[in-house]
Amino acid sequence: MAAEDSPLRPWILSAAVISANLLMFVSAGFLIIALSGRFPFSGAYSSPLGVIKIGPKPTVWVCLLVLSGLARITLRTEGGRLRGLFAHPTATRLFLLALLVYNANGRQIGAVDTTPSRLLPYSILRNGDFDLDEFGFLHRHGVPAYLIQSDGHFVSAYPPGPAILALPFYLVPVLAAVAPDSKVLVDVEKLAASVLTALSVALLYAAINRLEGPKAALVLSLVYAFGTSSLSISSQALWQHGPSQLLLAASLYCLVRGMAQPGWVVVLGFPLALAVLCRPSDLLIAGPLAGYVLHAHRKHFMAFALSALPPALFMAAYNLRYFGSVTRIGYDQGFLSGHAWATPFLEGLSGVLFSPSRGLFVYSPVLLFSLVGMALAWRRGEILLFKYVSVAAVLVILLYSNWKTWWGGWSYGPRLLADLTPLLTLLLIPVFRRIQDSLFLKRAFCVFAAVSIAIHGMGAFASAEWSPDVGDASHRLWSWSDGELMNSGCRLLFKISGRCTPVDIPKLAITVDRAAYNAGEDVSVTLSLDAGRNPVPFDAYLKLLEEGASGRFLTVEGVSGTATPLISSSSAPGRREIRLSFPIARDATPGDYRLQGLLYRAGAPLASVDQRRDRLFESQTVMFTVLREASPLVLWDRPIGENSSVVRTPS
Repeated sequence: MAAEDSPLRPWILSAAVISANLLMFVSAGFLIIALSGRFPFSGAYSSPLGVIKIGPKPTVWVCLLVLSGLARITLRTEGGRLRGLFAHPTATRLFLLALLVYNANGRQIGAVDTTPSRLLPYSILRNGDFDLDEFGFLHRHGVPAYLIQSDGHFVSAYPPGPAILALPFYLVPVLAAVAPDSKVLVDVEKLAASVLTALSVALLYAAINRLEGPKAALVLSLVYAFGTSSLSISSQALWQHGPSQLLLAASLYCLVRGMAQPGWVVVLGFPLALAVLCRPSDLLIAGPLAGYVLHAHRKHFMAFALSALPPALFMAAYNLRYFGSVTRIGYDQGFLSGHAWATPFLEGLSGVLFSPSRGLFVYSPVLLFSLVGMALAWRRGEILLFKYVSVAAVLVILLYSNWKTWWGGWSYGPRLLADLTPLLTLLLIPVFRRIQDSLFLKRAFCVFAAVSIAIHGMGAFASAEWSPDVGDASHRLWSWSDGELMNSGCRLLFKISGRCTPVDIPKLAITVDRAAYNAGEDVSVTLSLDAGRNPVPFDAYLKLLEEGASGRFLTVEGVSGTATPLISSSSAPGRREIRLSFPIARDATPGDYRLQGLLYRAGAPLASVDQRRDRLFESQTVMFTVLREASPLVLWDRPIGENSSVVRTPS
């Protein structure tokens, strides 16, 4: 036996197990303290291994806890042989490995859209409701796009499912009375997202292991965990995707177990309906899977349908309570309106699959093999479930090909198709089975898998916060040289070697000092401008949107119907705050108004600008309400410049 395979001496093994147990205990204790927001010390300490940073970041203690857990498993079951972790894989080991990698970047990578899911568990546990009224810091400066003001309450614009699944992670912060605007809750959000996504890896491994054995289960689970949006998106923040992927993986596990033990099909309805509660578009997955149950397990179909009732009834009650209708979903982005589906089909289809900055097969080229798997699924003798899974995958892709923002807004890669990744991984099974006899195909699969892992690893560990715009599709979505992958790669190279200076796309956020005003009161608007270190020269516009009226623009001279920049030809780097204060006219029209920031390349006239080429950034809107009734005249009655100030903050 080779020396490296020799087991450790018994006394060394016993001491190592005790050390691993002690490290697990200490790490778990410090993790709980970190989640309570009462960490007693932090700092950097020198050691023979270099500088060690100790502090209140939960990700540090999660990684130490997982490492000690993996060490304990290696020592107790593999005699200290590290290769045993992969030679004898289990769902638990895959869960721990995924959790370690997901937290290794030490930070949360989300967007403003994940804010409601971060705070809603806090509200549920502390106040027993599903509104966000108590978080004044969210809406006192205007109503952001991720909130809905309905029936006197501020409610999340997204479904409540992710917040419900995240509830256990918030018990310590709530019991410790952590402030809701504390950075601790951002860390809790990351912890919840990473654990839920890692659990989906374990369940998918268990399902594939029953179908194809441990080798295929290990390889395909690693592809799913690190070569898809599971690594770069779902595990990094409480998007809808991580909880949805967990529940879809649980549904697939129930279906696979149900092939030999039909009783598992009975409980399938519950996770499948919960997946729809997390992400309404999962209804297009639930439908075909329900069709499979009707086809293959007809006598269990009624029990399956009954198990889906609790989540469905909860969703109906939630919609009725907060939106006044059982059918109105919280996903209030015009989901059921014709405008929401205005994207030409071929443009959207090519975008979601092959766009250089959003294409599924660009970011996860290994999933090209899933297309082959879809075709093989329809061959005689193949597993029946694969046919229905392939139908579900096609339906979801077709849905987002028509969606108005098929690129998924501010995120990394093909975020909108993240929910499909458990299904697409399952569809790799027919291909994986057949490529074992071809050295060329096996090598091609390995290369494609490695590229996929590298791309999503870059999203998790070297994200460039590249912006595709929030509004209409930008040319950057179709540009290799100005796209997300090139930008992220350039930033990574710049950090490592100082070469390839990246060009920054400026970004803009808007807040107002209150959500509602009476006529005659002053409105304070704050523009938070982040131009980066090496910005593209730009003009900045501030647009006023009123229902039933054409947009107008705010300038230092007042309100204008002509597109006039508020800031002209700026190329100053760093972050700035621009504060404007102006009064509302006493005869202003009552109702809701929205402000939106627009950044364009310097000198490009807005009226004749090439929207895809010259627009740099389009901010999310912020809404405020004018309360006093009056005749419809002008909104402001004196130039902004008479009462305005510009405050600059260091970058």
